[in-house]
Amino acid sequence: MIDGRKTVHDRLDEYGDVARGRLLPFFEDVGVAYPPQEMTLIGLKAERMLEVWVKGEGGEWQFLRAYPILGMSGTLGPKLKEGDLQTPEGFYDVTPDRLNPNSNYFLSFNIGYPNEYDKLNKRTGSLLMVHGSCV
Repeated sequence: MIDGRKTVHDRLDEYGDVARGRLLPFFEDVGVAYPPQEMTLIGLKAERMLEVWVKGEGGEWQFLRAYPILGMSGTLGPKLKEGDLQTPEGFYDVTPDRLNPNSNYFLSFNIGYPNEYDKLNKRTGSLLMVHGSCV
């Protein structure tokens, strides 16, 4: 803990075993080692689902599971500008530096919007987060 704030490592110590216990059966079902080499999250706005796909050692992608999206802003269609309350549509990299261990809404991560495509199309916005709590 730094200055009363938790680090990603603090949160891993706090939740890692519980998360691993919940996820291991899904990894075993699809025959992919935990943790996976790669993971992709696919948000489906119309269906309000977040799919989790993992890559096995052979390089094949396997569907792991889906989670309901309980809350989101905007309507179908891309995010175009800061403040339009739209949820982005596209491909975004979530890197360790984008994890937020001190979210007001349990845990969260920044999706990295805008990506290069968004920037080329003059789309604006920042600090777009996926939260682990429905607000």
